Amino acid sequence: MKKRGFTLIELLVVIAIIGILSGIVIAGLDKARQSARDTRRVADIKNLQLALQLYYVDQSIPQYPVTLASLVPIYINAIPSDPSSGSYIYTAYNANGSISCTSIPVSIYHLGANMEVSDSSLVTGSDDRDDATLLVAPYGKCTGSGAHFHGKAAGCSGSTAAANDDCFDVMP
Repeated sequence: MKKRGFTLIELLVVIAIIGILSGIVIAGLDKARQSARDTRRVADIKNLQLALQLYYVDQSIPQYPVTLASLVPIYINAIPSDPSSGSYIYTAYNANGSISCTSIPVSIYHLGANMEVSDSSLVTGSDDRDDATLLVAPYGKCTGSGAHFHGKAAGCSGSTAAANDDCFDVMP
């Protein structure tokens, strides 16, 4: 009587195929997770943008806040945190070239998020400003506000554009 079963080679081949397929699935899931985090970043930026507009309209002299903390709790319950870095980039400016924004109202802001998928349609879409004009006069960055950043800078940091645009930035 002949015994039926699998040989060791057949079992190893099946295990190798399962390993390769699971590796492909896991790699695909990682890309999906990155895209999901980027989608959340865009939603957070849009919510912050709305809160900034509400703040602007509500002031006796229309102006934006020097920091995002001024939005809590009236205009937004809490400042959303970036899923990876923890915070979004916010820079407040006035149109006078002055660094003091206590006597001169904040007239414009630059808000950004470092995206994980640089070729995403979220980054290349029409909502992404890719702005660099605030690095020059007549605008003055407010003391206590975040750093200047180019809208195409790597990681939304620095004053020059990078080869891959991974910065999603908005302005009023």
